[in-house]
Amino acid sequence: MFLYLLVLQNLYKLTFGPQHPAAHGVLCCLLYFIGEYILLVDINIGFLHRGVEKLCEFKTLEQTLPYFDRLDYVSVVSNEHLLALSFENLIRASISLRISFVRMIIIEFTRCFNGLLCVSCTILDIGVMSPLLWSFEERDKICVFFDLCCGTRVHLAFLVLVGLLDDFVFGFVDFLYSCIISSLFLIDIYELLILQNRTFYIRLRGLSILDIYDLSFLSCSGVLSRSLGLVWDCRLYSNYELYFLMTFDYCYCFLGDAYDRLYIRIFELKMCLLIVKQLFFNIFFDFGFVSLFDYLYVDITIESLILLFYSIWCISVPGLTFSVVEHPKGEYLLYIILYFCSCTRLRIRCSDFLHILSLDILIRGFMLHDIVAILGNLDVVFGSIDR
Repeated sequence: MFLYLLVLQNLYKLTFGPQHPAAHGVLCCLLYFIGEYILLVDINIGFLHRGVEKLCEFKTLEQTLPYFDRLDYVSVVSNEHLLALSFENLIRASISLRISFVRMIIIEFTRCFNGLLCVSCTILDIGVMSPLLWSFEERDKICVFFDLCCGTRVHLAFLVLVGLLDDFVFGFVDFLYSCIISSLFLIDIYELLILQNRTFYIRLRGLSILDIYDLSFLSCSGVLSRSLGLVWDCRLYSNYELYFLMTFDYCYCFLGDAYDRLYIRIFELKMCLLIVKQLFFNIFFDFGFVSLFDYLYVDITIESLILLFYSIWCISVPGLTFSVVEHPKGEYLLYIILYFCSCTRLRIRCSDFLHILSLDILIRGFMLHDIVAILGNLDVVFGSIDR
């Protein structure tokens, strides 16, 4: 231990962040160097801490919903889905077919919304500006789609307990299909100009390699686990919503480096748009008569549904519930203990919190300029890390 401290005292030390743009303004890393190479990273997080889990306690579940919007503020609907799914598991509720279709369309567009930002910021951190502008143009179209759905562009609050805030507006169908086509065109450009670019391959191949030990002991999930060859996706294995009816592929690699993670993220962008296209045709063509009847039935008997919902509250307490979703960042888990209509305990397990803790393992042996590319490749949002 004495020799270890003696070595650390003789190392060159440098503070990275929180002023650096790649540090999101809230990450502070103390880097220890041997020459030009990083030996150790001391990560300081918590500058954005707001105590979300404590604030949610002794509030009803619908009062905790806005706090979930502020966790991962890039993938807002996925956070809301985690809370709504936990309540539906608690009361054993089975939502209607139309609501599940609309939920999945919004969730997959949110996944595309998050993926476009992650891929473009990864490319920007390497040194290319144009893909960021292209992706923000597509993200603005998705924001307009969100605005048509619920009146806001970022903090939607669209998924509520056992349902949705509102139905789709009339006339959005053409705009939805144009968003799918333009986003797929942009992803094809990414594949052509980035994945098949020799410079990007040399820059990212072999950078921040993970192994099976890290997969087991660092609790990696999402893209990080699939980059190591583990085919794991909660959308299929947990059987929530209607993902078991959809047709989509998995992409997995074996090296676990930054290039593999970028490749999988671009592939998942294409898959989430494929799911949206299937939902688009299913909701309006294959199950059109079921959806229309469901919509009319809900519209006519809304008072009886409100009465049923308030009677459910009396049945549902006390109790505890647990849910897991495949978030764009990875696996998100939520555990709630309910007592007298309020959350007495609420715990959230965010995957990007676990991924940022593995930064010390990922950056060892690399140089200073590599930490920017690795941070962009991890896809972390500090609203959910510090929470």
